[in-house]
Amino acid sequence: MAIDTAPALDPGVAELAQTVRQEIEEFDYPSRPWTVRHAEGGHPVLDVLVIGGGQAGITAALRLRREGIRDIEVVDSALSGDEGPWTTWARMETLRTPKTLLGPEAGIRAATFRSWYTRLYGADAYARLGLVPRETWQEYLRWLRTAVGVRVTNATTVTALRPRGARWLVELAGPEGPRSVVARKVVACTGIAGAGGAAVPAALAEIADARGSLWAHSSDLIDLPSLEGRSVLVVGLGASAFDNAAAALEHGATVLQVGRRATLPSVNSLRHLESKGVFRGFAAMPDDVRLGFLRRELSLPMPPPPHSVERCQRHAGYRLRLGTEVTSVHRDGGGLRVETTRGSSTVDFVIAATGFQVDLRQVPWLAGVVDQVLLWGDVHELGADGVDRRIARYPYLDPDLSCRPQPGASPAVANLHLMNEAAHASVGPIALGINGLPWASEAVAHGIAKDLAAEDGPALLERFLTATAEEVHAT
Repeated sequence: MAIDTAPALDPGVAELAQTVRQEIEEFDYPSRPWTVRHAEGGHPVLDVLVIGGGQAGITAALRLRREGIRDIEVVDSALSGDEGPWTTWARMETLRTPKTLLGPEAGIRAATFRSWYTRLYGADAYARLGLVPRETWQEYLRWLRTAVGVRVTNATTVTALRPRGARWLVELAGPEGPRSVVARKVVACTGIAGAGGAAVPAALAEIADARGSLWAHSSDLIDLPSLEGRSVLVVGLGASAFDNAAAALEHGATVLQVGRRATLPSVNSLRHLESKGVFRGFAAMPDDVRLGFLRRELSLPMPPPPHSVERCQRHAGYRLRLGTEVTSVHRDGGGLRVETTRGSSTVDFVIAATGFQVDLRQVPWLAGVVDQVLLWGDVHELGADGVDRRIARYPYLDPDLSCRPQPGASPAVANLHLMNEAAHASVGPIALGINGLPWASEAVAHGIAKDLAAEDGPALLERFLTATAEEVHAT
């Protein structure tokens, strides 16, 4: 298995890592692992398989360990250090979340970003810090994973999920070839792109074979240096559209950015949802109230941060054209001819910064079980407008982010937890980004602990009766 190797640590943060481990130990009571060991065919059964070793996967694994659940494996398709988007396809300069953010440290004070940054660069540097550079955030996550002892099996992809009674047979592909594991629980920590993938405009989907050479989605790996001296069209008006436009400009391209809205979005709906009450209680609200929140939130596009817009406006080779919708895209020599509602342009490359979709049918490893997962559209008769059609595709999850089975489905479905964008409709903003991680990870860990304890109850009772009988006999 491709296990990550610990990076060389600065003496200051190495000492801080020791403080983190000490704090974990001090709050680890009762400390002994309690789940009952299970086996199938002579092979051990995992308590939990976590898919994804980025910020959510680290947090979930740490929370589970703090609940005394230790038989966990975390897998990630990326190479060690490249988990998540921060040093691969994210192209913003900084996070969009304030530096006071909490989440991955799972309640351990010494493990917060502030503690790490201050120990590494000093209190004055933290005071001067505005928003966190994305590369710095990745560096922090890499340190955190080592400090708290979360091990990740890298370069390993989940290829299929198959019910095995109430358990999951998980098929994996890694450097050493295919293998399979049986897990009592599976937690998908696959981020914004992991619940259905990129939303690609129909005009570009028609030339899918040119993806990579003539066009890309903003979540693709793009050879930015190759764009020097070339003309680039960026589609979209959200934050990632401006980030990708700026990245292309900074590598010497000329950029035309288009979007169908007549004005830039200005209302950040998520900021109005961020409160401890909504984070903790959204999943407990009646469905009609949750639908009210969702319909309003999903009808409002997220605005780009002002600094992302300004980053583009610094460049003479940048043009922004509002109220412009792409209608068709065709090959034209070595480039693309893009037809829009405001004329046509011939460009060398197109970047579609058009967001992501939630559609579990588009997740390859769920193909064998997706029809067994209950969706919001199965529970409620939703409308035909675009927002309701989006909501209808979200899975209808329990408060611990576990799937609800369709009638007659395998009981294993209830042992799949979606700690990613797919949970948004059911649990609200805790499913999105860094801000909600404390609540999402706690809900998942607590739910899994309760379920495993219920399943192991008879064996735990037998263990209790045996232990107390031996003590009585000894006296």
